[in-house]
Amino acid sequence: MWGRYVAAAGVFYPVASVLERYIARVGDPHRDEPRPTDPSTNNLVGLPLAFGNILDRAPVGYVEVDAAGVMVHANTAACVQLGIDAWRAEPQTFTQYLPPRSVYPFLRMLRELLATKLASSSELALRGADGATTWVRCDGVVLHEDTQAPTCLVSMVDISRRRAADARLRASEQRLRSLIESIPDGIFVVRQGRIVFSNVSAQRLVDCVRPQSLVGRKMQDLVVEPDRERLASCLEVGERPGPAMEPVELRFQGRGGRRLLVEATWMSMVFEETSCLLCVVRDQTERKEMQAQLAQADRLTTAGVLAAGVAHEINNPLTYIFLNLEHITGAVEAAAGGHSLDQEAVRESAARAMVGAQRVRDIVKDLKACTRDDDAIEVVSVDEVIGKALEIAGPQLRYRASVETRYGSPPAVAANPGRLSQVFLNLIMNAAQALGGVREPSECIRISTVLEGDDVVVRVQDNGTGIAESVRARLFEPFFTTKPIGEGSGLGLYICHQHLGRYGGRIYIDDDPAFRTTFVVRLPRHATDASAVTGGEPTAAVGPKAKPTTRARSLLVIDDDGIIRNGLTTVLLPRFGHVEPAASGNEAIELLRRGVRFDLILCDVLMGEGSGPELHRWLETYRPDMLGRIAFITGGAYTDDARRFFAERDLPCLEKPFTHDELAAFVDGLVSRQLDNGLRADATGTPIAAGVVDPSAGRWDAAGPRRAFGG
Repeated sequence: MWGRYVAAAGVFYPVASVLERYIARVGDPHRDEPRPTDPSTNNLVGLPLAFGNILDRAPVGYVEVDAAGVMVHANTAACVQLGIDAWRAEPQTFTQYLPPRSVYPFLRMLRELLATKLASSSELALRGADGATTWVRCDGVVLHEDTQAPTCLVSMVDISRRRAADARLRASEQRLRSLIESIPDGIFVVRQGRIVFSNVSAQRLVDCVRPQSLVGRKMQDLVVEPDRERLASCLEVGERPGPAMEPVELRFQGRGGRRLLVEATWMSMVFEETSCLLCVVRDQTERKEMQAQLAQADRLTTAGVLAAGVAHEINNPLTYIFLNLEHITGAVEAAAGGHSLDQEAVRESAARAMVGAQRVRDIVKDLKACTRDDDAIEVVSVDEVIGKALEIAGPQLRYRASVETRYGSPPAVAANPGRLSQVFLNLIMNAAQALGGVREPSECIRISTVLEGDDVVVRVQDNGTGIAESVRARLFEPFFTTKPIGEGSGLGLYICHQHLGRYGGRIYIDDDPAFRTTFVVRLPRHATDASAVTGGEPTAAVGPKAKPTTRARSLLVIDDDGIIRNGLTTVLLPRFGHVEPAASGNEAIELLRRGVRFDLILCDVLMGEGSGPELHRWLETYRPDMLGRIAFITGGAYTDDARRFFAERDLPCLEKPFTHDELAAFVDGLVSRQLDNGLRADATGTPIAAGVVDPSAGRWDAAGPRRAFGG
């Protein structure tokens, strides 16, 4: 094989000479071993033959080529790789065994070898005798560099399997990348708080135009300010090895400034040989909005069911309010006609009318508590929430079944009172409907509360028709109902499940031999029983009844309801030197724009021509001195804008309906607070404004030296 000569340009090189030059170039690994010598020549003998046999039997193909790429020698492995008959070989170029794509890389390697005399390598496709293509790595060195016709010794290592494995790996990586890019969830890889990778969905989520523009940005830049502390906690915990963390809700700054509510799951990973955090975010904005709409639909359904009963409950006290007011009116008219006035009878009629009004107010208050649509979390008593729900559902229950309550006075829980009331209203109304329309002595609804471990447990039980085993698994699915068409939306239990899950609780159905149906609600107890309102709608605050030490002189009352506006003006006039009524926020702005000064502003929240929040925003821009003097009154209804407005600000607000004493205490508390903040009076006792209004200039000059009410 290797001993067979292959001619090239009339020059023949025996294997021995080739090996001698090769060994001289790369070194003799056995040079330290003693060599037998020929006494006549004193030369080493046996070495060429030994290395010739080794090279010829090597599993790797070797070829020697000249500067033109013509093969001079080839060992057995090379002949097999190329399909050459070693004993009948004719001079051939190495390139004829290469497909066109590999010819140029081979010739370039050959030129580099001969030009630099340095070892070089290249990966080439090789076409065998059967036409099949294999891949080889060719490593070459220069031989005979001291002659005019140097050659190159090239080894050929089959790398087809490695290339195939690399191709499969690249294909797998491409499939994985395509999968990651096509996933609708946003994927971020974060290292030390900065983004090092993001997929298309993540870029689309934050309205990123260029794919690489997110790389290098801080993750906290994508999150709204109030949620950055929660994000920092996730980044800190996520850097520790361990399983994926529980999903965390964060608010992202989305397209067009829109805030997106996302659910983020974090886990540690290795990315580019470095420990990183993988963050998978799912946009929950539409789902949350849909849940809110479903909850609103369920509240409306419940309100519709309760409307007739609530109307009945309100009509009763309204009746004796009318009767007593008519008696008072008649007595006053009789006194005006010269008859004597029975003051005691009038006083009693007025007291009875007040009792009726209080009853109406309590009913409305309970109804509002059960149908609030804000998400503020408070520390509440489940016993009190259930009591309010029973007050509202009372007319529906009175003629259906007896209700037994067993309150265990468990600790408070952290939840939204309105949402929790909706849960219990749904369960109570479901129990009532399961009992039928006619009250039977044996029909009963039992509601019990108890502390079990760290859970506050509420059981709502009835001995009605019961729930079949076949449908229990689907009870909490949306739109699933066992009620006749028109009697159930299929949302009630689903909404209950969603609300309770938000507060770390759960609901399930249990078996109790004494009752046909038992629903169990579990909520984690709260550490304290103190109220802790966090955001949402304003609290109906009532200030202390202490009288202010300095009398305020001017009051602006703003309400679009003329009866309310006139009533407030009449009641508050004795406490102020002047009360100015305004029918809208815009009318109040015109007064303030003309430079009129007021010590206190009492403003309704929702009005057609300029709302309370709109007036407050105008004050922030044009009359900041008045910001500390404004307070709100509200009937309890809020637009989305009003709800956001109060969630972002801590402002005093009194809820309607209120009594004379409650209004007086609220106003006196506001004035006292402003006095504590630094009110000073001039020589006449009139409070002095915080700046000077120049009506002729039509602008507010805040450079005045005097201040009032701590504006």
